[in-house]
Amino acid sequence: MQTMNLENNTDKLPKWAQNEIRILKMRLEEKTKELERINENPESNTILGNGYQFKDSPIVYLNNNQLITFNLSNGYVQAKIHGDVVEIHTNGGDLLIKPKVSNGFDIKLISA
Repeated sequence: MQTMNLENNTDKLPKWAQNEIRILKMRLEEKTKELERINENPESNTILGNGYQFKDSPIVYLNNNQLITFNLSNGYVQAKIHGDVVEIHTNGGDLLIKPKVSNGFDIKLISA
C-alpha cells in the first residue's frame, strides 16, 4: 500500500479533507505565532519550567498575572500573581499547606 505525502498531494484528497487540512495548518501557524510572541516577553511575571527542579525544562513565558490551574484527582487548585502576592484558590474543600524546607512547602487539596 502506498502512503500519500500530504504536503504535495492534498489536491488528490476530497475537498472537505483539503479544507480541514488548510484550517488545521492555519490554526497551527496562529498558535506557533502566539507562542513565539509569549516567549519573546521576558518581562513576564509568570514563567513555566524555570526553577531548581526544572533547570532542563524549556522556559515558557505566559502573560503577566496568568491564572494557572493544577488539576488534581479530587479537584483543582488555581494560582496567580496579584501585586506582590501569589493567590491560591481551590474549587472546594480545604487546602493543607505542609512545610517541606525553609523555602518550600506542599499544598494538598482535602476534599470537603
